[in-house]
Amino acid sequence: QLDQSTQYSDNIFYGNDSLFAPGTTIPLRAQEDDLILMFSPGVLLQYGLQTGNRVTLEYTLDDVVYTGHSDFNTLQHRIDLRSQFEAGKFRLTGDDSVNFLSSFMGGGYYADPNNPGANRLQVDRTQTQLSHRLLFDYSDKSDAYGDFLYNATDFTSNTSLYDINNLRGTLGATYKYSDKLGIFAEGFYGQSAVNPNQGGVKGPHSDVYGGFVGVQGEFTPKLSGSLKVGYEQRAFPNATLAADSPAVEVSLSYV
Repeated sequence: QLDQSTQYSDNIFYGNDSLFAPGTTIPLRAQEDDLILMFSPGVLLQYGLQTGNRVTLEYTLDDVVYTGHSDFNTLQHRIDLRSQFEAGKFRLTGDDSVNFLSSFMGGGYYADPNNPGANRLQVDRTQTQLSHRLLFDYSDKSDAYGDFLYNATDFTSNTSLYDINNLRGTLGATYKYSDKLGIFAEGFYGQSAVNPNQGGVKGPHSDVYGGFVGVQGEFTPKLSGSLKVGYEQRAFPNATLAADSPAVEVSLSYV
């Protein structure tokens, strides 16, 4: 497979012409534009049937070309593993990915009064996501499920950006009171943590847990999705801090 995309940006280095180096009229972080081309050849391999047990592996290489700033051309690698297995009333699905990315990032992170060009640094990072669901079809009207989600961003060690990771597990059950709508209840527990790359202060670690009740499915012929309400609490064990509040999540699509 081969994808090609084109993007124009009037500020590829996230500069600001209104900020000047002290005592000068030289922009601290000048705005510059460019036309960016991305060529993405890839390969997709699948074992198994589309409607049955299967494993799919997809690899994509992104060749990023800055037409006006060729010194910053870069490569990115993206790997995605998807799977589905069924046995009796059980179905296990997964979507796991690892992306090796390289790009400029916004904000004032690289603003340096003594080095106006310091913001022209591409930040390399690895993004990982693991997502799995185990579903048990108890009957035609009810089921139970467990979800596992993990995502992490690991920045290169020569930056002062913080790595971050999130872990979350959910247990729930659904009752289908019609062919198109179901009522569900679920509880969850998760963790979040951040870590420095250059010997900085370790970031906060937090635990979050709570529960929801909601409805999901097809509300009208054109409107589908889910609506849930509940309560959650986030605690910071290392700082003896905690906060709790009601929570609402809406995910709808209109076609």
